[in-house]
Amino acid sequence: MIQTAFECFPWDLDLEGYDDAIARLAGDIGVDALLVPAVHEGIREIRPRAAEADRAFICSAAAHFQPDAKLYSGLQIRPIPAAWMKTRNPLQKIAEAAEKHRLKLRVSISCCQGDTLVERYPHAACADFFGRPSDHWLCPSHPDVRAYLAALVEDITTNYPVDALNLESAHFEPGYTTGYMNSLQLPPAISTLFFDSCYCASCLQRATDAGVDVSALRAVHNGLFMKLSRLEPVPAVEFPDLIAENRVLADFQRTRQESVTLLVHSLWACCKAPLRTALAGPNDSTAAWPEELNKYCDGFYVPVVSSREHEWPSEEIAEAGGPAHCDINFTCYPPWAPDSPTLVSAVHRAAQAGVASIIFDNYGVAPEPCLDWVRQAIRYARREMT
Repeated sequence: MIQTAFECFPWDLDLEGYDDAIARLAGDIGVDALLVPAVHEGIREIRPRAAEADRAFICSAAAHFQPDAKLYSGLQIRPIPAAWMKTRNPLQKIAEAAEKHRLKLRVSISCCQGDTLVERYPHAACADFFGRPSDHWLCPSHPDVRAYLAALVEDITTNYPVDALNLESAHFEPGYTTGYMNSLQLPPAISTLFFDSCYCASCLQRATDAGVDVSALRAVHNGLFMKLSRLEPVPAVEFPDLIAENRVLADFQRTRQESVTLLVHSLWACCKAPLRTALAGPNDSTAAWPEELNKYCDGFYVPVVSSREHEWPSEEIAEAGGPAHCDINFTCYPPWAPDSPTLVSAVHRAAQAGVASIIFDNYGVAPEPCLDWVRQAIRYARREMT
């Protein structure tokens, strides 16, 4: 039987009441599991079902559980507990209520994304080709980041009854052009090369150790930039084509993908629950391609998917080893799910495809009618699959 889960933010369950909310999810809505972010990259949320005084919730990147201090002793990077918790431990309360109502507890962690972490630990931030450090992304190659994430995974999967752990942002920073508001317009492939890649000291050292000629790498970048600054034509190709045409670029990209693979491998080795990671697409320059990760994780999840049929990620799912290796995330409210029949149809399609599980996003911001849509989708899928 396919597993169904609802993503539930700890602060929303706290507001509604842990036992009441989880009892409703288990009984009335009928999911099998909760997916709870233990570390989140930061949020500004409007809650349509809350009373007027509680409708807005804002929180910077933080840990939404009480870290086990002894596991981080001696580390250069440590979790930053969210201020709203005070001395409470919401993850423990969620775990207890989930067990009471016979729901599985799945947990997600935002690995490298987080403004407060970068502000506190700037030495471990990504850096673009022009030397600008990121203001919200840690470098997955940095040894301090790796040690912090290993301790985080051990903490969560040792101290809580976790059925599965999802890794989010366990890769390099995408869309790094933010911060340069008035700048030369760059072709997409060149922009990816300059801004989606990380040129911090850790990445350049890793590339050097792997045999990449860093001086030649800089020369290629500078040559492309000077052509653009003189309005000379540059190759109008996709990023994979650009790096395929230049060996030093291809070698550097390979070291980046190896960094992500090694990070996931190290976290998988210390994880005491099945480990799943986000599914990358064929043109994603910031992550490792699924065929490289298959040995080092227990499956993949497809980040929020529209319920519309033409947006089904068939190519990515095939590369991940097929639907049985994938969880599918559906947003259960408009515009991604415009109505109940569309969501029911999408869930039915995923169930027939044989995906490992279906996750609905997300409980706290779903309008009341959309919770009924989820209930209908779950019941229809189960009836069809029996």
